[in-house]
Amino acid sequence: MRPTALVAALAAFACLGTFSTASACDDGKRTDLVERFDADKDGKLSDSERAAAKTALADRRAKHDAELLAKHPEIDADKNGELSKDQRKSAGDKLRAERQARFKEKHPKAFAKVDTNGDGTIDKDERQAAGAAGKERFLAKHPEADKNQDGELDRCERKAHRKEHGGDKKKQGERQN
Repeated sequence: MRPTALVAALAAFACLGTFSTASACDDGKRTDLVERFDADKDGKLSDSERAAAKTALADRRAKHDAELLAKHPEIDADKNGELSKDQRKSAGDKLRAERQARFKEKHPKAFAKVDTNGDGTIDKDERQAAGAAGKERFLAKHPEADKNQDGELDRCERKAHRKEHGGDKKKQGERQN
């Protein structure tokens, strides 16, 4: 699991108590999390459903931590076999720096374009600006993906566009690291 996916899972974990019938999309689809754990299909998570979701997400995090420790045992600074919040953050920072170094090596012109302040690293603001610019280019090329014509691509519109055009290559394991 990529650090951004872990952050998303942790954010979902933190918000479990607030889910009800909230729509994730304008087309009426409920959030994936509620859909996945709403056993009685009443549109909200009961205490037992919420507990099951928390357990499942904790298990997922434990599995991810084990995989991360297997690949990078050096991130377990206290050598107790578990990752603390600080160790996870440190690992995320380390892996992000490694990805940036590979990106800089393979695509120096693109890296320089994204690194607008020229400090040799791509910070959060630069990543967000590059992402926004990429979304604008995508919308210019594929205006039909913006179903509600609001000029923005939300998560559900991106998901629907991927499904209409061959699925999610990331989930099919075709993305190269």
